[in-house]
Amino acid sequence: MKNLIIKGVGLFTIGIGFILSIFFIGNLFCDRSICTGIPPNFNFSSRALTIAYLPFAFWFLITGGGILLRREWARYSFIIMCYFFAFLGLVIFITIFLLPSRFSNNFKLIFLIAETLFLIVLPVFFLFFFNQKVVKTVFFVPQEFQLKRPKGLYFIVFVHILGGLFYLFLAFSHQKLPITTDLFLSGIPLIFFLIFIALLNFYFALGLLRLKEITWVICVFYHTLNIMITTLQILTLPDRALLEAMPLILGDSPQAFLFSTRVLYLLSLLTSLLVLIYLGFQKRFFFKSK
Repeated sequence: MKNLIIKGVGLFTIGIGFILSIFFIGNLFCDRSICTGIPPNFNFSSRALTIAYLPFAFWFLITGGGILLRREWARYSFIIMCYFFAFLGLVIFITIFLLPSRFSNNFKLIFLIAETLFLIVLPVFFLFFFNQKVVKTVFFVPQEFQLKRPKGLYFIVFVHILGGLFYLFLAFSHQKLPITTDLFLSGIPLIFFLIFIALLNFYFALGLLRLKEITWVICVFYHTLNIMITTLQILTLPDRALLEAMPLILGDSPQAFLFSTRVLYLLSLLTSLLVLIYLGFQKRFFFKSK
């Protein structure tokens, strides 16, 4: 029975990835925008943003293929995917439930039931299923990953060093980006927040390289929180709000500002997803005695 469920999950995940790939690639050859909330006076192509969304389709395809091949990294990837969609489903449920609807109450009820089933109940079920010991034994780790220190860890360390340098650049480039000195987060100047995030990324790089357990825990918490916040920003923050909140750095090209902001959101989300998948897969290197 478990093998049948695993095969079904793999094929279904590949199917979703194939549909998303066709949709996103097809959008590259048409003029319709997949973006919403863009002010009507803006007229710019969404092809570049479509390319930014393509990795999500590839995530489904690669994870589904890995599940069919019984790879351990694919199990962790699917677990992260379940967490992501359970959180997404919860956000959608609360939004639809609380906000007034233009549709009838019956339609709203049917939608909420279907959304709860497919985006909350099923992901939670698969979280329990793929964490069972009897299922874990089906998946295996390829021999090239049986190392004292995984080679891929150096890439994760590099990502955090690059992230730290990026946040330091934002913090100390206030002459070109005056928003870092004029914007406050809960009463704290943004420049202090950016410096803290930069130092935190440097700490992650050093701690992960030394295989510290506490660094693994804090890093997983940080990227989980980043996924939640970034997902909410992508879903709920309209472009008009970005234009009103950040007038200091718009210049003469609000289109470029909106595009770069959306791409940065997607890049941040994808990076955190990849880091969580990898750290989950390589957890045994940090907790050798457990």
